[in-house]
Amino acid sequence: MRNSHNRHTKEKNDRKNAIGPLIPLLMMSILLMAALQTPYAQTWGTATASAHSGKKHMPVAELFVYIGCQYCPYAEAGMYRLASERDDFFFLEYHIWNDQAGWSSNQTNALAAAYGVQGTPFVAVDGVIPISGADPSNYGFGMFEESCHDAYKNAVEQRLSKSSLYSITVSVKKTGDNITATATIEINDPDFAEKNPYARFILFERGASFGGEKYRNVVRDLPQATPILEPGRTHVTKNFTVPPETQDPKMLGVAVMIQNWYTGEIMESNYVYLNPAVKTSGDFGNSPPVPLLAVASTGAGAAIVIGVFLWKKGRTGR
Repeated sequence: MRNSHNRHTKEKNDRKNAIGPLIPLLMMSILLMAALQTPYAQTWGTATASAHSGKKHMPVAELFVYIGCQYCPYAEAGMYRLASERDDFFFLEYHIWNDQAGWSSNQTNALAAAYGVQGTPFVAVDGVIPISGADPSNYGFGMFEESCHDAYKNAVEQRLSKSSLYSITVSVKKTGDNITATATIEINDPDFAEKNPYARFILFERGASFGGEKYRNVVRDLPQATPILEPGRTHVTKNFTVPPETQDPKMLGVAVMIQNWYTGEIMESNYVYLNPAVKTSGDFGNSPPVPLLAVASTGAGAAIVIGVFLWKKGRTGR
């Protein structure tokens, strides 16, 4: 009996000694998760970002689509490819006419009507170069994407030669579900009064999915435009609430345009993402950066695995 008691006592002490190295590692993993998770949560509790447009004009292409439209996927593919090839323009995608995804709205439908959209796909480059449908007549049967891509490219390049008399600095701040966007607009246009310009703010989501397909720069909110009453420097602020249909608030951005009231010409534009890392992701948000929380979990998991290994080694003596 004494030998049995001594053997049990020894095994109990061996287990204590083996668990010893595991406890600090477990504590370290818990602290690591807490330390890394907190900044990530703060980043999206309150986020700030800004962007400034330079002296060179940045064209904007506004793409109007309807899910269920036969040729819209070709237009989208052409636009997405063009945007991946160059960074001297940007585009927004408006869903209209109560499409299947539920991303259309009275606002997007009203803008489509203002542009005279009668069918999709439709693109307006800087509000003054309309491109309707997908015309492969010069490319051969089935080359709809290529024809759209080239049409959009030609329109963008045509507008790049335009000198800019306007500049826009966009700043955004997100606190919870509330977003405040401020545009500082500099106007040096001697014909300012004849154009009666106004500022348009657009909230968009860089990547969204529906029916197994991925969509980019989807417009989520389009508030009423604000008239600009005098040249020089002007500050305009708009407040947004994250729309319920938003799939990932970290992928939201705000665009601002200065548009001629009479002709519809977009004289300058700029945009900013709430998450600056999104801008360099390279594929419009379909592969967002790995959250720090995931890194924390990975580090914690590694610490636990090491601890378990040491514990087992202590038990076996090997």
